[in-house]
Amino acid sequence: MERGALPPPAPGRCARQWLDRPQPALAAARKPDDASIRANLGEVLLRLARFEEASAEFQRALALAPDGRDPGANRARAILHGMEVAMRELNAA
Repeated sequence: MERGALPPPAPGRCARQWLDRPQPALAAARKPDDASIRANLGEVLLRLARFEEASAEFQRALALAPDGRDPGANRARAILHGMEVAMRELNAA
């Protein structure tokens, strides 16, 4: 385990405790131009129901790797598409 890294929560512990730790934000601060890290941070924010912030991080991931070669950017693209579909369906209901 990397020095300073926090271990994952013990089985049965709340996943939110893991997500609330500052690691994703610290990783993004250390490597602001890494599309995969931005996509990971977007996923954490999405799971915390911080949708606008999540969307912004996914957009940053796409902007950092517009050629479609970065797996993190591709994941961000798929999640953004899913968010857009969900919003259209909610608005249509």
